Amino acid sequence: MFLQGGGYAEYALATDRQCLKLPATTSTEEGALVEPLAVALHGVSLCGLKAGDRVLVMGAGPIGLAVAFWAQRQGAARIAVSDLNPFQSKLALQVGATAFVQSTSDVVATVNSALGGPPDVVFDCVGKPGVLAEALEHVKPRGNIVILGLCTALDSFVPFRAVQKEVKFITSAYFNLAEYRTALDVLDGGNSAAKLLITGTVPLTRLPAAFEELRQRTFQCKVMVRPD
Repeated sequence: MFLQGGGYAEYALATDRQCLKLPATTSTEEGALVEPLAVALHGVSLCGLKAGDRVLVMGAGPIGLAVAFWAQRQGAARIAVSDLNPFQSKLALQVGATAFVQSTSDVVATVNSALGGPPDVVFDCVGKPGVLAEALEHVKPRGNIVILGLCTALDSFVPFRAVQKEVKFITSAYFNLAEYRTALDVLDGGNSAAKLLITGTVPLTRLPAAFEELRQRTFQCKVMVRPD
């Protein structure tokens, strides 16, 4: 497997088997959400989420919020989204979460209170050192930790803590075509709560400022770019 780039390129190559026709009832903005929704769906599908499960999503970016969206659709009883900042608290509840938790020194107790117990599944949608160690403290014994965040730095945790709980780590990369099609279907017609992930549209001239706003962790979630 290799990473095929092409973001912001004027042209990109794709084979016909990689392409799905965008329905006339789906806008191009909604079509741009298919990829992050499919990435999140792949992670949710891999973990064996069951109806009635308690779920913790660490990270309130587009992927984390999309995970909350799918977890709710697949029957999770309670879904808490946690983040260092409260910017996406309202949006998290709109797309499917039952609680938003701002990370604090007593975050484990806060999450357990919000979920009614330790989570069955924890999704790492942050991808920074230290998050897996925190996820281990959250997850219930014999629970699952799904790694969706792309951490490219060295990280560490105490292996005995994972052994002690008999925790299962699940890594998730990209998506398959069926999941991509499912994400497209759920957006068709524009009635899905997932479209709320779009929080702004900018022209190319505003792109540097938009990146800076995202870096500063503002209210923005998924920003669309209109070249014209």
